[in-house]
Amino acid sequence: MSGYNGYRMSNNAVRAYDDDLVPMSKITRRWLDWHEINESVAVVKNLIRDGHLTAQEWHHTGKYYTRTDFFGGDDLRNQLEQLIKLQSETRKELA
Repeated sequence: MSGYNGYRMSNNAVRAYDDDLVPMSKITRRWLDWHEINESVAVVKNLIRDGHLTAQEWHHTGKYYTRTDFFGGDDLRNQLEQLIKLQSETRKELA
């Protein structure tokens, strides 16, 4: 298959890794620190699972061509900043 890197992942997924985008399983404390994200790994992953943080892009991975979401540090940081801003505004409205 021309758009696939063996049976591992699509060529676009390889490019995403080269651009420092990662699937949720690769979000680590070190990766968050590198991108100046001060939330814990657990908080970030829970926000992703709950749909509050979204993937920057997705690509096919594995021999069954599974759709895998990829996250970028700058994008996640911006989304977190927007969530914090919204939370702050909501608290002000409720006060």
